[in-house]
Amino acid sequence: MNERLGSINFQGGRFDVVTATIEGVLNTRRWAKFHGQPYGVKWYIEVTAKSLNKHNELEISFNGLGLHVTSWQDFSSVNFCWETWQNPTTNSPYMHVEAGETFSPDSGTFRVAHSRGNMFTIHSNGRIEGIELYTMDAEFTFQGVRVFGETTDTEVDLHRRLETELPGDRMLLTDFTTNLQTVNPNSTAYFTPQTK
Repeated sequence: MNERLGSINFQGGRFDVVTATIEGVLNTRRWAKFHGQPYGVKWYIEVTAKSLNKHNELEISFNGLGLHVTSWQDFSSVNFCWETWQNPTTNSPYMHVEAGETFSPDSGTFRVAHSRGNMFTIHSNGRIEGIELYTMDAEFTFQGVRVFGETTDTEVDLHRRLETELPGDRMLLTDFTTNLQTVNPNSTAYFTPQTK
């Protein structure tokens, strides 16, 4: 059992958390407009877990919460709840559970109970028609933010865009790539947190 990362109770069974991550993506304004999404950092919050017998796997994502934070450290103050399955801002489920079939709880909570550096202890539960679907207590790691730009953008350009969205975060560039052989050529940069 992985006590460090936590556990999930799902439909009467217990699952041990294997991975739990928070990652940001900043697309271009053109991409956001084309897809009808608000411009800004989109947060991907995902967890995978395995049952005690290791045969069943569970995946939970909170990618539709639409959280707005001006610094990744601000996750420490997140306390969110929802009362319908679909977020009207993102037009997607607030969260969903994959366990052989997909569930989108129509109510639930997502609360950061504690933070330490880039680690966040998150408590969450979700219900469908008032019946509890899952409860979770897990420690998530903030990984970093990927910024997408045009092929003419440099790493300095992408860093500047990130600093505009998350001012004062002092993120470190760890990867920069220009992708010319894709359907939509672009440049990408990945920034990781300074935790000291």
